[in-house]
Amino acid sequence: MGIPLYLLVDPRKGTIAALSDPGPGLGGESPRYRTRSDYAFGDEVTIGDWTLSTTDLRTYPEDR
Repeated sequence: MGIPLYLLVDPRKGTIAALSDPGPGLGGESPRYRTRSDYAFGDEVTIGDWTLSTTDLRTYPEDR
């Protein structure tokens, strides 16, 4: 779809994936992001021209 930057936030695990550099897949596969950086809540996330503070993000409470 040509989306240059893609940020996945998982509040269940407290993780973040920053994906960039979309391009063709290998061997005829679907297009994919060629760059991935992983973060945890509390990290400073840099994606493209932006830097995001994640110190205020909270995980979902665990099921009991």
